Amino acid sequence: MEWYQILLLAVGIAALFLAVVLVGVAGVLYRIAILRRKEKPRTEGELPFEQMMRKKKKDYYLPSVQAGVDYMKEHRREAEEVYIDAEDGLKLHAALFTVDRPVGLIAFFHGYRSSGEADFAPWMPRLKERGFDVLLVDHRAHGLSDGKHICFGVKERRDLRAWLRYAAKRFPDLPLFVWGVSMGGATVLFGVEQEGLPPALAGAVADCGYDVPYEEVAWFAHKIYGVPFARLFVALADPFCRLFAHFTLYEDCGAAKHARNAACPVMILHGTSDDVVPFENGERIYAALQGKKAFFVGKNALHGCSFLEEPERCGREVAAFLDECLALKAQNASEDRHTASGA
Repeated sequence: MEWYQILLLAVGIAALFLAVVLVGVAGVLYRIAILRRKEKPRTEGELPFEQMMRKKKKDYYLPSVQAGVDYMKEHRREAEEVYIDAEDGLKLHAALFTVDRPVGLIAFFHGYRSSGEADFAPWMPRLKERGFDVLLVDHRAHGLSDGKHICFGVKERRDLRAWLRYAAKRFPDLPLFVWGVSMGGATVLFGVEQEGLPPALAGAVADCGYDVPYEEVAWFAHKIYGVPFARLFVALADPFCRLFAHFTLYEDCGAAKHARNAACPVMILHGTSDDVVPFENGERIYAALQGKKAFFVGKNALHGCSFLEEPERCGREVAAFLDECLALKAQNASEDRHTASGA
């Protein structure tokens, strides 16, 4: 065998080895990021307290966290367990908390590999006092919902619309709100475009939601797992998503794009010290919004911790936004009745 043939063979073997390594790493990234993990069996009414306590990184957050834990300990088993069918046939679960004489209903969408109880419990006592029913949704592939694949908001946005249809049918007289944190925040922003939403939708709150799914997965892979050339590996992992999970991280799905023509007012919450979804995502999304909007900047707040960092200021501004949305919805309803009676 000539020397150049040996060289070509060596180069070919090296290229094949590199390709196998690249595809292998991409497959591992797919398994880590997309596939549902084996979970300890969870029953209806059970609350993952330990998860909630572990994820908060500052000791002075704990009083606000503890208030939510105490509320859930007292009220979680009072919730109604609700199930609906997703468009693709999966059975989706949520826990419904109701109050006497509600002023509205908030459907909450939690973050990546988290739960409504873990992410939203600190808000629950305040929202009960203000008269809101709350629907804590388990995303597909989380909690008591079916599913094997986490889709970073691409499929979850359609699940959000299914939950809104359910809420509008069951509570026809209530203004509806959608509220999400992290992946749930992105899901909310992806899902609030004008077309196909119930008229009862009054407002949306997105806490530290990312803009574009593939950018967030690449950022997360690099930041959390130290994956070099993360964008390359996300591109290589995407065929696994297409083949096995039947979606793509590169779908025409971005928060800044889809929320631009939102069917309702939108409030963005984002911490300046967010180490999971960079603060620039919140700025970019807020700048793109064309309708009525608000932006709470959580000074020095970590990921999903704007309320825990500044509970009084954040609670006050969010409450003002919700009240304004309710007033706007009531005004529109009154004008519609007046127009109808005049006709």
